[in-house]
Amino acid sequence: MKKIKILLGFTLCFGVFYLFHLSSQVIYFKSWKKINEIYSIDSFFGKLNWLIEVCLSLILLTSVIFIFLALSKILKKGYFNITTSKSFKRAGFTLCFVSALDLVKSVLEISAGFHAEYYIGYSMFNVLLFLLSLGLLSISQIIRNGSLLKQENDLTI
Repeated sequence: MKKIKILLGFTLCFGVFYLFHLSSQVIYFKSWKKINEIYSIDSFFGKLNWLIEVCLSLILLTSVIFIFLALSKILKKGYFNITTSKSFKRAGFTLCFVSALDLVKSVLEISAGFHAEYYIGYSMFNVLLFLLSLGLLSISQIIRNGSLLKQENDLTI
């Protein structure tokens, strides 16, 4: 359980830092305004690029929250229970969704010829994020099966 507590702490720190980053985008500091003006010129989506990035960041933050909830449920109820499985499943699906949307955005930017070298590396990150989401979905299934086995074992005396 000590490693779960450490992972929970790292997830909490990442969530807080990511929330600060996201709030700085939403509050729209002057530096973000300059970045938005630069990227709106060289972007497939134009001025909507900033809004798309904020929406994708919100979905990613939601996934981090689901992972945090799943880890805290492991600490409270143990490894094998249905609620932990559901939280990991939600986190996996939201990560899968955000990585697929971001990959489509990267492909559209590459096909339009905007910063192809940047978006090729960025699409590799999206593929890695997609693989991570598949890993979370697999962990969810393992926890679910373990929970069912635990329930059967508790019923058999």
